[in-house]
Amino acid sequence: MQLSFAQEEKRILETEQLYTIQKMQLFQLMNAADVSISEVVLVSNSSDETTTVSSEVSNPKIKSAELNYKSSLKELSSQRANNLPVLSSFYSISSFYYKPLNQSSADVASFSNQVGDNKNQQVGLQLSVPIFNGFRNNKRNVAAKIETEKNKLIITQEQQKIENQIALEKQNQQNYLQLQNKFEETLTYAKASFSTTQSKFLAGKIESISLSSVKNQLLSSEYDVLKNSLQMEYTNFKINLIQNNRL
Repeated sequence: MQLSFAQEEKRILETEQLYTIQKMQLFQLMNAADVSISEVVLVSNSSDETTTVSSEVSNPKIKSAELNYKSSLKELSSQRANNLPVLSSFYSISSFYYKPLNQSSADVASFSNQVGDNKNQQVGLQLSVPIFNGFRNNKRNVAAKIETEKNKLIITQEQQKIENQIALEKQNQQNYLQLQNKFEETLTYAKASFSTTQSKFLAGKIESISLSSVKNQLLSSEYDVLKNSLQMEYTNFKINLIQNNRL
């Protein structure tokens, strides 16, 4: 009986360690460092339901790549605009004052009178056509276009990575669900077997070693169900984290 108790304690410890490791992996995916893992309790609506993955993905890596792509598109448009003619308008007002040098006796109007009388105004349109800077602008256009295509490729790559990760976790999810059904079926048989064996033991029909063996089988089945349930929970959380950046 001491051996059975020791084995049961070992299985409980293994399950607790697995649970702690999986919580740590989840928060590492979230880049959350200042978290007390031992105080966190993960809650699920149902361990028998799989996560429904929609076609929309709200992953920060994809959002970052999309923002870079939009920024590069604006930069490309700006560089292309440098090759276009620019039509501008202008308006100016001016005045001047003069006094002959070395002619102190010359009759010169006062400063205020000259400034008032010599006012000029200009209104006009100006058309600037880039001619000699075309080669430099073309080089910038090519560089901006390359950067745009690069950012577009990054979006595709990040989307592919996310899709592959979700597909892999969905397959793991299905595998764990199939195993869960088998483990629960085995646990049902183990409970029935233990109940029958316990009744025989109390009636004095079998020895304690037989009861201990059946008890170990029951504990092993309970451990398999619990461990697989944790794996299912972890996979559900991971899919939500990859797809929506939230648990």
